[in-house]
Amino acid sequence: PRIRQIKIKTGVVKRIAKEKVVYEKEAEQQKNRIQKLKDEGQDEHNIRKQEEVLQESLMMVPDCQRRLVKAYSDLKNTLETEQDLKEHEDYIAAQQVLKDAESQLPDLPPNYVPPPPQPPPYFIPASTPAAKREKQDQEILKTFEKRIPVRELTQINVKPLSISEVREEIRKMVVTVNDLKAKQKTLSENISTLSDDEWRSTMEQVEENKALINKTLTVLNGPYNDLLQKLLAKRAAKRLQRSRKIDENLQKIKDDINKAKQEAEQKLQADMVLKEVLRKKSDAKKCLTKLDALVKLRKARQNTAAGRGETVSDNEEAAFLSHIEKLKSLWERKLVLYNKEEVELRAQLEEDSEKQYSMLAEAEQNVATNLNLWRTALFGGKLPQADFGGDVAKFIAVRSQWDRYISTEGSSLPVGWVPPTTRIDDKPA
Repeated sequence: PRIRQIKIKTGVVKRIAKEKVVYEKEAEQQKNRIQKLKDEGQDEHNIRKQEEVLQESLMMVPDCQRRLVKAYSDLKNTLETEQDLKEHEDYIAAQQVLKDAESQLPDLPPNYVPPPPQPPPYFIPASTPAAKREKQDQEILKTFEKRIPVRELTQINVKPLSISEVREEIRKMVVTVNDLKAKQKTLSENISTLSDDEWRSTMEQVEENKALINKTLTVLNGPYNDLLQKLLAKRAAKRLQRSRKIDENLQKIKDDINKAKQEAEQKLQADMVLKEVLRKKSDAKKCLTKLDALVKLRKARQNTAAGRGETVSDNEEAAFLSHIEKLKSLWERKLVLYNKEEVELRAQLEEDSEKQYSMLAEAEQNVATNLNLWRTALFGGKLPQADFGGDVAKFIAVRSQWDRYISTEGSSLPVGWVPPTTRIDDKPA
């Protein structure tokens, strides 16, 4: 319980010191803003409104100072009475907080007694020397105003946030909201069992969480909102462009595959047509051979008939030869057409083969070029090669030159390696 009290009082001192710094900064900024309005010759009504805001900020400073003095004294007295805990980390942290808060304490007389805290609304206070306390507050305000330097306002540069940073801020804010809900539930369920210190500590944490949420909302709803929208639009455009490129590449791959299939089908059809042309050409040659055989057979039969004393009509002979010549002329014309088709088909197939071969050669050349580029980038080109031809002295000389680039210390040859001696005869050892 003693450590818990020290932690609670340490948190109170730290929070009040932060509040005092915030109000002082707000008052300083407001005073500079009023001075700028006066220099620009703005309307007096606006200047009075800004001065009222300044007075409200300045009135909060003495209240923070009073509460800070009281919390500081309370924590200091607690630490003095709990000397046996001075080795504990929370005790050391409380001492550091007191040391940091000393710079925020007002310049008060040695016998100054801090005023009591504000009573609850339902409490009717007794008569107090309010005039004296108000006079002290005015003196503190005047002392504080004298210490505020007057300087011109500078434009605040908005540091751009990335989308991941904004996502992280929103995540933290959601976690803080969930923490607030949990604390609200705890306070609602334990409203009659919590002590005043526990209630005050929980409410201080609630106020800190609320301040953090308001700060995050101010950042996100301020100038960062436009920047975030631009970043999101830029990312969406970039993703759309990448998606289009991916679709184009996929379509190109599909087109290449379809083109390869069409070329393969065309080649197959050309092969089938060529086979059919060769078959027709062979049939035409066979028909011409048969016609020649028929002419020879008829002559043989005519000779046989003439040997038996039979006569053959000249008209029949002329008609037979005329029909044979017509048939031979027809098949010869077809044979010429078949030869022409064969030449064209073979030329087309050779052209396709050469085209395919050139494409394969180009692909292999591209692969070889890329490999050479990678080899040059990784290994600095080809490694030196040397043909020693069995010359041991040349091998040792080249190896010694290489070893100088590897190590500058010790022998150029490996330890334990002895070059062989030159033999005069050819006898085995």
